[in-house]
Amino acid sequence: MRNAGISCLYNHFNEKENLNNILRREQKQICCYCQQRIEHYQGINLTGSHNEHFFPETHFEKKQLDNDNIFACCNRTKGYEKRFQYCGEYKADNIIEVNLLLDEECSRYFKYNVNGEILPNSSIYNSYDEFIQHRELLTSDQSKALSMIEGLNLNEKDLKFRRKNIISDLFESAKFLSTHKIQHKILVLHNEQERYIEFVDLVIYYLHIILNLKNKNNS
Repeated sequence: MRNAGISCLYNHFNEKENLNNILRREQKQICCYCQQRIEHYQGINLTGSHNEHFFPETHFEKKQLDNDNIFACCNRTKGYEKRFQYCGEYKADNIIEVNLLLDEECSRYFKYNVNGEILPNSSIYNSYDEFIQHRELLTSDQSKALSMIEGLNLNEKDLKFRRKNIISDLFESAKFLSTHKIQHKILVLHNEQERYIEFVDLVIYYLHIILNLKNKNNS
């Protein structure tokens, strides 16, 4: 298209809403970053979304319409004070060097703690502050994960609160579930075709932890 003299600027693209519909279907109706529910294009902030350029339009003109650079992202914190923003609203035109969303196993770069924090996947440190304090000791993969978490403010207070409540509910409900039912839940979540539950990776992560605990107790 560029060689033909046709503009590839996103601002000249007239199918933004249709594109968003496609992206939301591909992402199974959750935000590409925080994994909260998105149900429509723009509209109310709570479940609205926008077409997010991971590498910002202002800095990467040639990537403005690249499939690998556009995602459906929540609008939840649009207009909020900066420290309360997260996802694309917080990132704005800043650059995160590596896009882990393109990895089919993106979740392997991350873990969670019981306080609702999302963290780089490491057995050494167990809090966000610890990772920040020891960033020079992190592996390449851990550094990439930390850059995503920082650049998107994914440990914003409200996000941590929501995750912490989900973790608490999972442990409470798991008291009444057999290991077979937990395994089945994990399988169903992995194979969902249309609509993920919110914070799906967090739920799968803790279901595995709960399953391991039950197996140890039963052995």
